[in-house]
Amino acid sequence: MRLALIVDFVALLISLVSVVVTGVLVGVLGLQQAYGYIKAVKRLFIEALVAFIVIDVIFLVRRFSPLDEATTIIALRLMYSLTLFTAATMGSAATIIYRRPKSSIWRDIYGDAVRFLPFVSYTSILFILFILGWALPLNVALRSCPASQVGVYVPILESQHIAALSISFVAFLIYPTSIFLLASYAVKNVSLSRDLRMFAASVIGIALSNYLQVFFLIGCFAEAVDLTRIPCFITLTYVFRRTTALQSFRDVEIREYIQQLRRRKL
Repeated sequence: MRLALIVDFVALLISLVSVVVTGVLVGVLGLQQAYGYIKAVKRLFIEALVAFIVIDVIFLVRRFSPLDEATTIIALRLMYSLTLFTAATMGSAATIIYRRPKSSIWRDIYGDAVRFLPFVSYTSILFILFILGWALPLNVALRSCPASQVGVYVPILESQHIAALSISFVAFLIYPTSIFLLASYAVKNVSLSRDLRMFAASVIGIALSNYLQVFFLIGCFAEAVDLTRIPCFITLTYVFRRTTALQSFRDVEIREYIQQLRRRKL
């Protein structure tokens, strides 16, 4: 009984810390001054963070109000979809920062991203995995956890599930990370280059947490996956600690462009 209470308290604490840290980051991003294509980047970051908050809420509901078999399957599919959504939004944000579209119109911003073949390939993979996530049969089994007084339904992973998870992990790990690193090499500003490398490091942690999430769900302590995400969100909060941090990507680009024009005139 005491062990169950301790485990529940630790799980609750981890989930609440994750929600608070993520919420703080959403608030910090909400205060960011953003113009042009940076507004799209800001919105994408916020959407990804909201998806993670929803996942934490599902964790809390699952632990303190155990779901039945049918509801568990729906919840698992929803969490899988949300992780794919975060992969798509982070990949989109990385692409926009790397491409630096000239127009500030939303249609032109995303139109420029669609013309980037690696991005199209990446999003196509995620879309196929999303369809498979809802089309493939998913079974669950009732498991009695040693540190809990109630049983919970856990997913039964088969080879096709492992394959889909592995493909999404590799795609998320490689594409946004590579694009953020390429963007860091493209800018001459040392501070922005460092921030982009920190983005890349955070993506690695988030991709790992997305992959491990389902395996933690099989166990009795699914909330432990937040231990991987929390440091990533703290890192991003540090990057965006100034209200002008996000807009500085755009401002530095404009300054570099003006400097190039001046050199040509000289």
